[in-house]
Amino acid sequence: MDLDNDGISDLDDLCPCDAGVAPHGCPDPVSNTCDIDLIRNTFINAGCIELPLCYSDCSMYFLNPSPNSGSSAQAYAETFGANLISIQDAAENECIINELNRIGQSGVIWIGFNDEQTEGSFVWYDQSPITYTNWAPGEPNNTGGNEDCTQIYPDGMWNDLNCNTANAKSIIEVNLCPVVEAYDVIICSNETTTITTSNPILGSAPYTFSWSNSSSTQTQTVPTTDASYIVTVTDRYNCSVKDTATVTTKPVPVASVTPTDTLICSGEVAPLSVTSNLSGTAFDWVATPNNVSGAINASGNSISHTLHTGTPSNGSVTYTITPSLNGCTGTEVQSVVTVEALPVIAVSPAPATICNGDSVTITATGANTYTWSPATGLNTTSGNVINASPTSTQNYTVTGTSNN
Repeated sequence: MDLDNDGISDLDDLCPCDAGVAPHGCPDPVSNTCDIDLIRNTFINAGCIELPLCYSDCSMYFLNPSPNSGSSAQAYAETFGANLISIQDAAENECIINELNRIGQSGVIWIGFNDEQTEGSFVWYDQSPITYTNWAPGEPNNTGGNEDCTQIYPDGMWNDLNCNTANAKSIIEVNLCPVVEAYDVIICSNETTTITTSNPILGSAPYTFSWSNSSSTQTQTVPTTDASYIVTVTDRYNCSVKDTATVTTKPVPVASVTPTDTLICSGEVAPLSVTSNLSGTAFDWVATPNNVSGAINASGNSISHTLHTGTPSNGSVTYTITPSLNGCTGTEVQSVVTVEALPVIAVSPAPATICNGDSVTITATGANTYTWSPATGLNTTSGNVINASPTSTQNYTVTGTSNN
């Protein structure tokens, strides 16, 4: 008799009311992509025993009947891209025990719970979350200081044991629902854009990557433009998952400084201002003086520094302005301020003594043009040479100006 019409006699059918597949007659896990037959054949051909009554949409289970240490049992599972079982709830724990009893496999069995990395912090080999534990009374006790692996008793309770001793059978879980995250990227428009994914978990290594732009690597460089990229990650048994990485670009400010070059005399103010193509741009000013005092680093849209240079040498200041907005830094711009030293005027003779009614010729040097004051007794108030004939003692002031 075959009540579910799946071609398997009810005497041999573990699920006589649900149409399934050979050899057990139970439905396979619902999967859009996984090659279930490949998984089954891989493990059965390796001598493992299928445990179909505990299948879920994301898991298949196989018993490895060969006794191994805990470490060797996990290493064996990894050769198939799998791990020792992770148990997520009491129902799964009970189902596994019932399946072992059904096939007559008694004794203690290795499962994938371990604290090999950090003593006392148990994790699952397949990186599943810890949602359930079923330790036997007094366990885990880390007897001898090296009990880092876990076995399940015939009654379903758990016990920690040394990973390198206590040879036992093991249960391998094949995860059918790989998990991966494609990371979104927010980047400045003048930077290189790289997109990548997390390392896949809850599937069967090795994995392949296929992006919507035809790339086949986990990490890739893409154009710096707003775009979305879909990645499909496929494991060794054709189980696949998709996710999307979104690239968002931020504009980079472009600065313009006024004036770019200017000339002032020592003691004068050098007013400089900077603008950007983007509202809200911040500006940092770095001053690099050469034989000039009064120049300091600053911030803001403008500066007005009173600059001095030592006599008689000229000097300069290079201001480097960096624009930034929302974490994006634009190209630096520069403005050079040349500071001209004040002329040093010499007068000869100084002082001069004459008799009443006489005159004296006075010569000034050190500048290009000269202005004399007061005009009393002078033949001219400009030029570097004047003739003075005051009728009483007189102090004269000459102001020299350079060509700059």
